[in-house]
Amino acid sequence: MLAICCQTLLAEDQTVPVNESAQSTAADAQSFQSVAELARHIEDRIAVYFIEIETAIQDSELQAALVVADTNVLPALESQLKELLSDSIRVRLYPVGLEEVDSQSAPACGFACISIATSSYEAPPLAEALLYNTSDANITLARAIFSESGQAIGVVVVHYPYELITESVRRLRDIGLYAQFQQSVSDRSTVIQEHGNAQVKEGPATEIIHIKGTRWNIAVWTPGGVEVEEYEQSSTGWFKIISGIIILIVGIVLLYKKRHLVLPQKFVVPVTEKPVDVSASEESTTLIMGGGATEVDISQYLKNNNANTSKPR
Repeated sequence: MLAICCQTLLAEDQTVPVNESAQSTAADAQSFQSVAELARHIEDRIAVYFIEIETAIQDSELQAALVVADTNVLPALESQLKELLSDSIRVRLYPVGLEEVDSQSAPACGFACISIATSSYEAPPLAEALLYNTSDANITLARAIFSESGQAIGVVVVHYPYELITESVRRLRDIGLYAQFQQSVSDRSTVIQEHGNAQVKEGPATEIIHIKGTRWNIAVWTPGGVEVEEYEQSSTGWFKIISGIIILIVGIVLLYKKRHLVLPQKFVVPVTEKPVDVSASEESTTLIMGGGATEVDISQYLKNNNANTSKPR
Protein backbone atom coordinates (compact mmCIF):
# COMPACT_ATOMS: atom_id res chain seq x y z
CA MET A 1 0.00 0.00 0.00
CA LEU A 2 2.87 2.34 0.82
CA ALA A 3 4.42 1.80 -2.62
CA ILE A 4 1.14 2.42 -4.49
CA CYS A 5 0.43 5.58 -2.50
CA CYS A 6 3.87 7.07 -3.04
CA GLN A 7 4.04 6.32 -6.76
CA THR A 8 0.55 7.72 -7.38
CA LEU A 9 1.21 10.97 -5.58
CA LEU A 10 4.55 11.47 -7.32
CA ALA A 11 2.89 10.95 -10.70
CA GLU A 12 0.27 13.59 -9.89
CA ASP A 13 2.82 16.21 -8.80
CA GLN A 14 3.54 18.36 -11.87
CA THR A 15 4.33 21.68 -10.21
CA VAL A 16 7.98 21.45 -9.19
CA PRO A 17 10.51 23.09 -11.52
CA VAL A 18 13.37 20.64 -11.54
CA ASN A 19 16.02 20.39 -14.22
CA GLU A 20 17.21 16.84 -13.64
CA SER A 21 15.66 13.53 -12.71
CA ALA A 22 16.47 12.23 -9.25
CA GLN A 23 17.13 8.87 -10.85
CA SER A 24 20.24 10.17 -12.58
CA THR A 25 23.55 9.92 -10.79
CA ALA A 26 25.89 12.71 -9.78
CA ALA A 27 28.69 11.14 -11.76
CA ASP A 28 27.41 12.42 -15.04
CA ALA A 29 30.19 12.88 -17.61
CA GLN A 30 29.20 16.45 -18.54
CA SER A 31 30.96 19.25 -16.67
CA PHE A 32 29.34 22.32 -15.18
CA GLN A 33 30.14 25.49 -17.12
CA SER A 34 29.52 27.81 -14.16
CA VAL A 35 29.26 27.81 -10.38
CA ALA A 36 25.61 28.82 -10.67
CA GLU A 37 24.93 25.74 -12.79
CA LEU A 38 26.60 23.57 -10.15
CA ALA A 39 24.46 25.13 -7.41
CA ARG A 40 21.25 24.61 -9.42
CA HIS A 41 22.11 20.97 -10.00
CA ILE A 42 22.43 20.24 -6.27
CA GLU A 43 19.46 22.45 -5.38
CA ASP A 44 17.19 20.63 -7.84
CA ARG A 45 18.27 17.23 -6.60
CA ILE A 46 17.63 18.13 -2.96
CA ALA A 47 14.22 19.56 -3.89
CA VAL A 48 13.24 16.24 -5.49
CA TYR A 49 14.40 14.33 -2.42
CA PHE A 50 12.24 16.45 -0.11
CA ILE A 51 9.19 16.12 -2.37
CA GLU A 52 9.50 12.35 -2.40
CA ILE A 53 9.86 12.21 1.38
CA GLU A 54 6.92 14.52 2.06
CA THR A 55 4.78 12.50 -0.35
CA ALA A 56 5.70 9.13 1.17
CA ILE A 57 4.98 10.09 4.80
CA GLN A 58 1.35 10.76 3.95
CA ASP A 59 0.76 7.01 3.77
CA SER A 60 -1.88 5.85 6.28
CA GLU A 61 -0.15 2.52 6.97
CA LEU A 62 3.05 4.32 7.91
CA GLN A 63 1.21 6.77 10.15
CA ALA A 64 -0.70 3.95 11.91
CA ALA A 65 2.54 2.13 12.73
CA LEU A 66 4.02 5.28 14.25
CA VAL A 67 0.92 6.03 16.33
CA VAL A 68 1.16 2.70 18.12
CA ALA A 69 4.99 2.72 18.02
CA ASP A 70 5.02 -0.74 16.46
CA THR A 71 8.77 -1.42 16.31
CA ASN A 72 8.15 -4.80 14.66
CA VAL A 73 6.58 -3.20 11.59
CA LEU A 74 8.89 -0.18 11.26
CA PRO A 75 11.93 -2.06 9.81
CA ALA A 76 9.83 -3.36 6.92
CA LEU A 77 8.44 0.11 6.28
CA GLU A 78 11.99 1.53 6.32
CA SER A 79 13.03 -0.98 3.65
CA GLN A 80 10.03 -0.06 1.48
CA LEU A 81 10.83 3.63 1.79
CA LYS A 82 14.47 3.05 0.86
CA GLU A 83 13.33 1.40 -2.37
CA LEU A 84 10.92 4.24 -3.13
CA LEU A 85 13.12 7.24 -2.37
CA SER A 86 15.56 8.03 -5.18
CA ASP A 87 19.26 7.54 -4.36
CA SER A 88 18.61 6.92 -0.64
CA ILE A 89 21.11 4.68 1.15
CA ARG A 90 19.33 4.33 4.52
CA VAL A 91 15.94 5.25 6.04
CA ARG A 92 15.15 5.50 9.75
CA LEU A 93 11.66 5.87 11.29
CA TYR A 94 11.29 7.07 14.86
CA PRO A 95 8.04 7.34 16.85
CA VAL A 96 7.84 10.52 18.94
CA GLY A 97 10.07 10.25 21.99
CA LEU A 98 11.99 7.19 20.76
CA GLU A 99 14.65 9.04 18.74
CA GLU A 100 17.97 7.55 19.75
CA VAL A 101 21.56 7.34 18.55
CA ASP A 102 22.42 4.40 16.29
CA SER A 103 26.12 3.79 15.83
CA GLN A 104 25.85 0.09 14.99
CA SER A 105 24.69 0.40 11.39
CA ALA A 106 25.99 2.45 8.48
CA PRO A 107 25.71 5.27 8.06
CA ALA A 108 25.68 5.96 11.77
CA CYS A 109 23.10 8.33 13.25
CA GLY A 110 24.89 10.24 15.98
CA PHE A 111 23.89 13.20 18.13
CA ALA A 112 23.90 15.61 15.18
CA CYS A 113 21.60 13.26 13.27
CA ILE A 114 19.19 12.97 16.22
CA SER A 115 19.28 16.75 16.66
CA ILE A 116 18.13 17.16 13.04
CA ALA A 117 15.38 14.60 13.63
CA THR A 118 13.94 16.21 16.77
CA SER A 119 14.21 19.75 15.36
CA SER A 120 11.85 18.73 12.56
CA TYR A 121 8.89 18.84 14.97
CA GLU A 122 9.30 22.62 15.21
CA ALA A 123 10.27 23.41 11.60
CA PRO A 124 11.38 21.51 8.48
CA PRO A 125 15.17 21.17 8.81
CA LEU A 126 17.55 21.92 5.97
CA ALA A 127 19.65 19.31 4.20
CA GLU A 128 22.95 18.83 5.99
CA ALA A 129 26.15 16.87 5.41
CA LEU A 130 27.15 14.69 8.35
CA LEU A 131 30.31 12.73 9.17
CA TYR A 132 31.91 14.20 6.03
CA ASN A 133 35.45 13.40 7.21
CA THR A 134 34.67 9.70 7.70
CA SER A 135 33.66 6.67 5.67
CA ASP A 136 30.09 7.26 6.92
CA ALA A 137 29.86 10.63 5.13
CA ASN A 138 26.31 11.26 4.00
CA ILE A 139 23.66 13.89 3.36
CA THR A 140 20.90 13.76 5.96
CA LEU A 141 17.32 14.92 5.41
CA ALA A 142 14.48 14.68 7.93
CA ARG A 143 10.78 15.41 8.08
CA ALA A 144 8.32 15.21 10.95
CA ILE A 145 5.26 13.03 10.43
CA PHE A 146 1.87 14.27 11.60
CA SER A 147 -1.49 12.57 11.97
CA GLU A 148 -4.59 13.81 10.19
CA SER A 149 -5.43 15.82 13.33
CA GLY A 150 -2.07 17.60 13.11
CA GLN A 151 -0.41 15.79 16.04
CA ALA A 152 3.26 14.86 15.71
CA ILE A 153 3.56 11.08 15.68
CA GLY A 154 7.13 10.52 14.50
CA VAL A 155 9.96 11.49 12.20
CA VAL A 156 11.67 10.02 9.17
CA VAL A 157 15.42 10.43 8.66
CA VAL A 158 16.78 9.68 5.18
CA HIS A 159 20.47 9.41 4.30
CA TYR A 160 21.78 10.12 0.80
CA PRO A 161 25.23 9.65 -0.80
CA TYR A 162 27.79 12.32 0.04
CA GLU A 163 29.02 11.90 -3.54
CA LEU A 164 26.27 14.27 -4.63
CA ILE A 165 28.56 17.01 -3.29
CA THR A 166 32.00 15.60 -4.08
CA GLU A 167 31.23 14.48 -7.62
CA SER A 168 29.32 17.66 -8.44
CA VAL A 169 32.18 19.88 -7.27
CA ARG A 170 34.66 17.76 -9.21
CA ARG A 171 32.66 18.33 -12.39
CA LEU A 172 33.01 22.12 -12.18
CA ARG A 173 34.90 23.39 -15.23
CA ASP A 174 38.44 24.46 -14.30
CA ILE A 175 38.84 28.05 -15.53
CA GLY A 176 41.21 29.46 -12.91
CA LEU A 177 38.78 30.55 -10.20
CA TYR A 178 38.65 29.14 -6.66
CA ALA A 179 35.49 27.79 -5.03
CA GLN A 180 34.74 26.60 -1.51
CA PHE A 181 31.73 24.42 -0.71
CA GLN A 182 30.77 25.58 2.78
CA GLN A 183 28.30 24.30 5.37
CA SER A 184 26.91 26.75 7.90
CA VAL A 185 25.62 25.46 11.24
CA SER A 186 24.97 27.75 14.23
CA ASP A 187 26.58 30.74 12.49
CA ARG A 188 29.74 28.76 11.88
CA SER A 189 30.89 27.93 8.35
CA THR A 190 33.03 24.90 7.58
CA VAL A 191 34.70 24.19 4.26
CA ILE A 192 33.79 20.63 3.30
CA GLN A 193 34.94 20.69 -0.35
CA GLU A 194 37.05 23.00 -2.50
CA HIS A 195 37.92 23.34 -6.15
CA GLY A 196 40.30 25.34 -8.32
CA ASN A 197 43.29 27.61 -7.80
CA ALA A 198 43.59 28.54 -4.10
CA GLN A 199 46.21 31.18 -4.94
CA VAL A 200 43.53 33.57 -6.19
CA LYS A 201 41.86 33.57 -2.74
CA GLU A 202 42.48 37.09 -1.46
CA GLY A 203 40.19 38.97 0.90
CA PRO A 204 36.46 38.27 1.06
CA ALA A 205 34.83 36.06 -1.56
CA THR A 206 33.90 37.66 -4.86
CA GLU A 207 30.48 36.03 -4.63
CA ILE A 208 28.62 33.63 -2.32
CA ILE A 209 25.89 31.46 -3.84
CA HIS A 210 23.38 29.90 -1.49
CA ILE A 211 21.84 26.51 -2.27
CA LYS A 212 18.17 26.61 -1.29
CA GLY A 213 16.85 23.95 1.06
CA THR A 214 20.30 23.28 2.47
CA ARG A 215 22.91 24.63 4.86
CA TRP A 216 25.33 25.03 1.98
CA ASN A 217 26.93 27.98 0.25
CA ILE A 218 29.49 28.13 -2.52
CA ALA A 219 32.02 30.91 -2.00
CA VAL A 220 33.87 31.96 -5.15
CA TRP A 221 37.06 33.96 -5.70
CA THR A 222 38.16 35.13 -9.17
CA PRO A 223 41.53 36.53 -10.28
CA GLY A 224 41.54 40.26 -9.61
CA GLY A 225 38.09 40.13 -8.05
CA VAL A 226 36.29 40.22 -11.41
CA GLU A 227 32.57 39.46 -11.11
CA VAL A 228 32.04 35.71 -11.30
CA GLU A 229 29.57 35.73 -14.19
CA GLU A 230 31.71 38.13 -16.21
CA TYR A 231 34.83 36.06 -15.55
CA GLU A 232 33.09 32.82 -16.54
CA GLN A 233 31.71 34.36 -19.74
CA SER A 234 35.09 35.79 -20.73
CA SER A 235 36.73 32.44 -20.05
CA THR A 236 34.13 30.74 -22.21
CA GLY A 237 34.76 33.30 -24.96
CA TRP A 238 38.50 32.71 -24.92
CA PHE A 239 37.90 28.97 -24.87
CA LYS A 240 35.78 29.25 -28.02
CA ILE A 241 38.39 31.45 -29.74
CA ILE A 242 41.22 29.06 -28.90
CA SER A 243 39.14 26.10 -30.06
CA GLY A 244 38.42 27.92 -33.33
CA ILE A 245 42.11 28.62 -33.90
CA ILE A 246 43.00 24.98 -33.27
CA ILE A 247 40.34 23.81 -35.72
CA LEU A 248 41.63 26.28 -38.34
CA ILE A 249 45.22 25.08 -37.93
CA VAL A 250 44.18 21.44 -38.23
CA GLY A 251 42.22 22.30 -41.39
CA ILE A 252 45.22 24.04 -42.98
CA VAL A 253 47.50 21.09 -42.16
CA LEU A 254 45.05 18.59 -43.66
CA LEU A 255 44.67 20.71 -46.80
CA TYR A 256 48.46 20.97 -47.19
CA LYS A 257 48.87 17.22 -46.83
CA LYS A 258 46.11 16.61 -49.36
CA ARG A 259 47.80 18.82 -51.99
CA HIS A 260 51.20 17.21 -51.43
CA LEU A 261 49.90 13.71 -51.21
CA VAL A 262 52.29 11.01 -52.51
CA LEU A 263 50.28 8.45 -54.44
CA PRO A 264 50.56 4.81 -53.48
CA GLN A 265 52.88 2.66 -55.62
CA LYS A 266 50.01 1.10 -57.56
CA PHE A 267 49.09 4.51 -59.01
CA VAL A 268 52.62 5.36 -60.28
CA VAL A 269 53.03 5.04 -64.04
CA PRO A 270 55.59 2.25 -64.74
CA VAL A 271 58.83 3.29 -66.43
CA THR A 272 59.99 1.18 -69.39
CA GLU A 273 63.27 -0.63 -69.00
CA LYS A 274 63.96 -0.66 -72.78
CA PRO A 275 66.72 1.70 -74.04
CA VAL A 276 65.56 4.71 -75.98
CA ASP A 277 67.27 5.64 -79.27
CA VAL A 278 68.84 9.06 -79.11
CA SER A 279 67.76 9.76 -82.65
CA ALA A 280 64.16 9.45 -81.52
CA SER A 281 64.51 11.57 -78.41
CA GLU A 282 62.40 14.33 -79.90
CA GLU A 283 59.75 11.99 -81.20
CA SER A 284 56.85 10.50 -79.29
CA THR A 285 57.23 6.80 -78.45
CA THR A 286 53.56 6.53 -77.56
CA LEU A 287 50.89 5.63 -80.08
CA ILE A 288 47.27 6.52 -79.42
CA MET A 289 45.24 3.43 -80.12
CA GLY A 290 41.56 3.01 -79.60
CA GLY A 291 41.34 6.08 -77.46
CA GLY A 292 43.88 4.69 -74.96
CA ALA A 293 47.60 5.21 -74.51
CA THR A 294 49.80 2.17 -75.13
CA GLU A 295 53.57 2.04 -74.84
CA VAL A 296 55.11 0.86 -78.14
CA ASP A 297 58.79 0.68 -79.07
CA ILE A 298 59.03 2.43 -82.50
CA SER A 299 62.81 2.95 -82.54
CA GLN A 300 63.29 0.39 -85.35
CA TYR A 301 60.74 2.17 -87.50
CA LEU A 302 62.52 5.46 -86.99
CA LYS A 303 65.88 3.94 -87.93
CA ASN A 304 64.48 2.58 -91.20
CA ASN A 305 62.84 5.86 -92.01
CA ASN A 306 66.06 7.77 -91.39
CA ALA A 307 67.98 5.35 -93.58
CA ASN A 308 65.63 5.83 -96.49
CA THR A 309 65.66 9.60 -96.32
CA SER A 310 69.49 9.69 -96.35
CA LYS A 311 69.74 8.04 -99.77
CA PRO A 312 70.21 10.36 -102.79
CA ARG A 313 67.29 10.74 -105.08
